[in-house]
Amino acid sequence: MIMQYSSPKHPLAKYPLSKYLPSVGLFTFIFACISACADTPAPVSDTSGNLNRVTVQQHFQALQQRFHALQQGEKDVIHITQFGDSHSAADFFTGRLRERLQARYGNAGIGWIAPLQIRGQRHALVSYEQEGWQLSDSRQEDGDFAMGGYTAIAENPLASVQLKARKMPLSGKWLLTLLAQAPKTLPDNSDNRPATLNLFDGDVNLQTIELVASQGWQVYQSQGRFPITVESNTAGVKIAGFWLEKANANGVIVEAVAANGAQNTLWNHWQSRELQRDLLKLSRSDLLIIAYGTNEAFNKHLTAAEFSRDFSRRIRWLKANLPHSVIIVIGAPEAYLPSALLPADDEEAIMPLSSSQGQHKINSFSEANYPVTVKASKQMQTRPLAAKTQPSGCEILRPPLLSQIQQAQARIAKAQGVLFWDWQAAMGGACQVQSLIDKGLMQEDGVHLTIEGYQHSADAFINYLQAEKLLAL
Repeated sequence: MIMQYSSPKHPLAKYPLSKYLPSVGLFTFIFACISACADTPAPVSDTSGNLNRVTVQQHFQALQQRFHALQQGEKDVIHITQFGDSHSAADFFTGRLRERLQARYGNAGIGWIAPLQIRGQRHALVSYEQEGWQLSDSRQEDGDFAMGGYTAIAENPLASVQLKARKMPLSGKWLLTLLAQAPKTLPDNSDNRPATLNLFDGDVNLQTIELVASQGWQVYQSQGRFPITVESNTAGVKIAGFWLEKANANGVIVEAVAANGAQNTLWNHWQSRELQRDLLKLSRSDLLIIAYGTNEAFNKHLTAAEFSRDFSRRIRWLKANLPHSVIIVIGAPEAYLPSALLPADDEEAIMPLSSSQGQHKINSFSEANYPVTVKASKQMQTRPLAAKTQPSGCEILRPPLLSQIQQAQARIAKAQGVLFWDWQAAMGGACQVQSLIDKGLMQEDGVHLTIEGYQHSADAFINYLQAEKLLAL
């Protein structure tokens, strides 16, 4: 049985659609190298005029029909991409969404995953064994980052990363797409040999890919079975990510492109043309879910006006560059300040995550790593956690910008003709943190949910998609 949050009426209750939309065994190897330059589609209108609303309505109805056709046995793959912060990075919310949609519509694969295991994050289906790589992270430095903001850099000619099934067997043949880049200059000990990547199926060396030099990020594809190993023969080779799709399968793919501590301005550190190519030609995103806001709400150096400007620009960019995709904004979930729940001597300092210029910084509070979520989910205290004495109303207990961030997300979604789901309302509304902790649905930090909490949230989100008649489970 699927348990649901209660959903009382709330000032940020979701807008109905009528408001928004009048609104690898042996590898059989295939190799392809695709230009890093994507054709730019003609931009669509950024206004909320009738033509734009009709166009959005048409795209929604087209995706609705594709979901229905999958139910009727038609051959198709629907790609869903969720961008977000730590609420998405542990793959509990998106993992539940993937599990339920694939059970109904078919399992077409996994989609994008990071090039390496990222500390404190996980994927529900894939684990990594890695050696000899350095991770470059767009949360901490600048660079030519592609979608996701992670780059694996080979430290020596023996660097390798193996992709393995975490729990469930990943059987059958898979299409592996990887984004790689040759070093700008070859190491002195390379004897001028071109940079290459060796791909293995188990212990069998199946193919050597020669990387195109001085061409930036390039796309390479192969087909085979798990576990898959990628090995570099040259120091300095870079990998920006993998895409995993079942060969000759129909159904749904749900991918999470997320980072602990992320704000939507993290995109400013990614190359716009690379991001457009990745979304349009690699992820082929039919449904885009944008789930930021928590870290912005804790950012003492951000104003509501700055957030509104940046977030509005983000949605406009998505509409212009993926004009046929359906976009859903998820409002930031309810949260309390640590001081609202913890004794003063146990409080963790909240460091600013970023400025409006996008200088990102990870800190212990915002980095909710998934082992903590697992532990908290298994060891929730049975006694209620005593909150500090509350004044009339709970705004003093909440992050300073949370309400303004949530309101801006709803307002911008409506103005730009995209969908909006109110996560806070699905949690029972504002000021429900203590109740959720007592029910075992939220961690004691007052910010992050337990595994059960994320799963219940995903169920509520699916209910929303059904209420809007995008899909039927």
